[in-house]
Parts: sequence; C-alpha cells; structure tokens
Amino acid sequence: MPEESAQKAQMLQKQLEQLEEYQEKIDGDIEKLNEAKEALGDLKPGDEGSRMLAPLGSGVFVEAELTDASRVVTSLGADVYEKHETEDAEGVIDERIERMRETREEVDQTKRQLQQQMQGLQQQLMQERDDA
Repeated sequence: MPEESAQKAQMLQKQLEQLEEYQEKIDGDIEKLNEAKEALGDLKPGDEGSRMLAPLGSGVFVEAELTDASRVVTSLGADVYEKHETEDAEGVIDERIERMRETREEVDQTKRQLQQQMQGLQQQLMQERDDA
C-alpha cells in the first residue's frame, strides 16, 4: 500500500511539473502578444516607406519596406491568416491575451487541486509509515 501511494505521489508531482511548464509557456505567449500590441501602437499612417526587419521564422529576418501601416495580417493558427485594420488588430490581440489569461487561471486551479491531492497522499504515507 505505501508503494502505491508513493507512485501516486510521483505521478502527481510529474503532472504538477508539466503544468508549471505549460504556465511558463502561457506567460511567454502573453508577453509576446503584449510586445506585438505595443508594436502595433507604434505604427502610424505616415510610417510608409520605413525600413524594418520582417520575420521569416526561426529567428531569421529580412530587411523590408513598410508599404501600408493601416493594415496588418494576423495568424489564426494552422497556417491561416487574416488581414485587419491596425486598430482592429489590437482588439484581436486583446482577445487572445484574455483567452490566455483564462487558460492560465484554469491551469492554476488544476495545480491547486493536484497540490491538495498531493498533501493528502503525503499525510496518508506518513500515517502508513507510522502504522508499520
């Protein structure tokens, strides 16, 4: 019986670690979205002709010239993209940030539940050892 409880505790610990990693990824994604929103706020209608670095992916950039500061393209996921007016894109980003925060809160609740289960198992293990 103590081995079974110890295995459950190890499994819960692994799940907690995975949730921690997921939360870190969510936090990083939120940070990137905030950076993108800030960059959108810096775009102005008179910026056409400005030189910039455009990402190609995996940290590779190409020097480019801004031709239209009033419209941007956002990713919808699965290699699907959509054009937006710059102001509308800020709203799209805000919605994504809000969804990410909600997901983070759900992960946090799950972590709390697992931590409670872990505490119960630890108490059970201590009781089983005392009884042995």
